Amino acid sequence: MNIRLLPVLLLAAVPAPAQILVETFDGPNLPANWAVRSGTWSITNGRISVASTGHNYMTIPGTNLLNCAMDVDVYWTGSGIQAGGVCARHGGTSTESCVMVKAQANSATPNGLDRIYAYERPGGSVSTVLSPTPTKTRIRMLCIGTQAFLQLDTNQDGTFDTTQAPLPISTHNTSGEVGIIAGTIGSAAAQLDNFALFDAVLVQTGIGTANESRPRIGTTYSMTLYTQATSVTPFLCAMSLSNGGTTNGNLGGIPIGGGRSIPLGLDPIFNLSLAVGGTLGLNGVTDASGVGNPKIAVPNLPALVSLAVHVAAVTPNGPVIGNISNNHRVVFEP
Repeated sequence: MNIRLLPVLLLAAVPAPAQILVETFDGPNLPANWAVRSGTWSITNGRISVASTGHNYMTIPGTNLLNCAMDVDVYWTGSGIQAGGVCARHGGTSTESCVMVKAQANSATPNGLDRIYAYERPGGSVSTVLSPTPTKTRIRMLCIGTQAFLQLDTNQDGTFDTTQAPLPISTHNTSGEVGIIAGTIGSAAAQLDNFALFDAVLVQTGIGTANESRPRIGTTYSMTLYTQATSVTPFLCAMSLSNGGTTNGNLGGIPIGGGRSIPLGLDPIFNLSLAVGGTLGLNGVTDASGVGNPKIAVPNLPALVSLAVHVAAVTPNGPVIGNISNNHRVVFEP
């Protein structure tokens, strides 16, 4: 892809189906493009919650994605067991059949969300205890092939600081709807806000294994990009020093129209990455199944150590932007 193409696409971008979607649940009614699959949902003061026990779901009909990334803010609201998160590969019925991740409060002591879970329903799960326990957090699911990864921005500062061990996906290996999950056993339910969907996934190569790529200076850092393409397709990555202002429950990024945005900031690093992306390895083409392998040829400069950048990828859809990936944070190492 020509490195000058992204600015052109930014100017020409228009809404397209099954691309990044943002939902802020401003209410007062439930969003029209969502469907309640189970539970009684309502919106209060710009946040959504469910007054039902167990796992309850709302999904977006027609999304039909296999690989994707999703974020949502989760707010603890009081005593008792309560949970909130996101789901993928949902069957679009009232039956609980999906892959999902959640943050959960298991008791009144300590106050807050004390554990995170990744589940295949029905199927297995992995979990991690949180200490200290946040009362608000942002949760992310990366659903890739036969694995799901849970990441946590513990204090909503814009940095996903926790990555849980991968959840093996044994039976939900076809595309499905995406959405949110919540539930309560008690007087109050967790509240959700600022849902974001990305229809491409960008991660370090070998994520969750002993051989995952590390961004060391003087080496080439390898990433893997999963798109919705079904044939060889160009892709372009860009970098910036920020994710465009997504912090403390507020969504940011570079707006491209139709409610969509690229989760990066407009800064000198962004401009530089467009200018030298080909040299760094940020541009390329996917294989026939839509998987690409962008890279960063990291200069051997000690001054880069501890510098953090965000990377995101896009693909073209004719004259406009097609798939958009999550922001992938990279911290350069010695």
